[in-house]
Parts: sequence; structure tokens; C-alpha cells
Amino acid sequence: CSAVTKDVPPFAIAFGTNCATYFRGVNIKGLKKNNVTRDRIIKIINIYKELRIVDSFLSDRLAHLSDTYGNDDVFIEIKSFLENSRLGVLR
Repeated sequence: CSAVTKDVPPFAIAFGTNCATYFRGVNIKGLKKNNVTRDRIIKIINIYKELRIVDSFLSDRLAHLSDTYGNDDVFIEIKSFLENSRLGVLR
């Protein structure tokens, strides 16, 4: 089995074996290659760190992040992707 069966979030890397694919982390190399600023990369990493907390619902984590990042374009892109995924998102 070599297919990714769930959506891979923006700026992320997926990995897996034996039909199980997981969120590995932020694609820092790809972001740097595309001249994304250090501050923006750190922001993306911090957003995903908050999202990885498993003792609460995704909607609660997104609400908390909305308080922190509000109308930030990076956060809006990630939030929109997560809320609109049809296949489910890698964890």
C-alpha cells in the first residue's frame, strides 16, 4: 500500500509505511527554498505545535489559535484547510 488516504495539511510533510501515513512535521526545507521568512516559518511551526495537543477537540484548539493569530493569513489558510477537509487530515 503506498497511497496517502487523508489530506496533508499546508506546509506539512507526511510519512508512513504499511498503509499508515502520519503527519511528520513542517516542511522547513520547502519553505526556505521558497524564500519564506524565518518569522513566518516559526509561526507555522507554533500553529502546528498547538494543533498537535491531543487532549482537546480540534474545534477548541482552532478557537484558541483564533484568539492568538486572528486574521493572520498563515493561520487562516491552515484553519480553512482543516475545516474543509473531506477525507480527514493526517495526525
